[in-house]
This record gives sequence, structure tokens and C-alpha cells, in this order.
Amino acid sequence: MMRNIYLEGEMGQRFGTGFCLNAPTISDAFSLIEVNDPSFRQYLINCHENDIGFIIDVAGDQIDYEQELLMPFNEGDITIAPVPAGSKGIGKIIMAIVVLYVAWQTGSLEAAGALMGSGSTSLAFPAVMHGFAGLVMLGIA
Repeated sequence: MMRNIYLEGEMGQRFGTGFCLNAPTISDAFSLIEVNDPSFRQYLINCHENDIGFIIDVAGDQIDYEQELLMPFNEGDITIAPVPAGSKGIGKIIMAIVVLYVAWQTGSLEAAGALMGSGSTSLAFPAVMHGFAGLVMLGIA
């Protein structure tokens, strides 16, 4: 499905503020942006290392769960905005987006787990991947 993808803030300045892409899922949108600019993957890794997450909405509805990154959306534009971890009052910040993106692109769950490092985010990785496995079993991912 063709849809508009909007990148805000520094991300938009570096990679372009708008694209019209055939991206049924948010993960597809990230993959297609990387095709346009291969430095995009390193940017996402750097964001993770610097505790920068993302606010993502589809058709004006904010994404609240990491599993939604792999679900197809039938309609609506996707807006992605980088935000520092710990920002208050702006909604759900998706911190595991880099892990899902790298795992999806490389097929290596170990490599994705290594990116998570230590601390509370490393505890979230098994839960995120459990959700991903559930989507695969349902035939969604």
C-alpha cells in the first residue's frame, strides 16, 4: 500500500521529511528508507546508544506496543519523531524499535540482543521477541 511517511526533527533533516512508499508495515517503512540511504541503519543504532526513542503514529493514532511495528495497517500516513528517553507528557516512546529493525533485517536475534546491552532494556528484549514470535505464528509477520 502506498502511503506517506513523515520523518520529524533531526531524522527528517538528515534523511528527508517525506516519502511516498509502498509500506504496509512500519518495519517496511524503515527498510525502504534504508534502501534510499544506507546510513539510516547506523543512525538508528546511534539513537539507541544515546537513549533516543521514537514516537510513531499511523493515521493519527499513536503506536503503543512494539509488536505493532510489524503489523500491516490498511490506511494512513506514518509519522516518526525521535525523542530523548525520559521525555514526559508526549506519549509512548518506542525504545525497542532499533532491536526489532535490526533483528528483522539481519535475522539475527543474538545480534539484536547484544544491542540491548544491560539494564532494564535488556529485560524488555525477551518480551518484545516473544510478541514478535506470536505475530509470526499468527502469520502476521
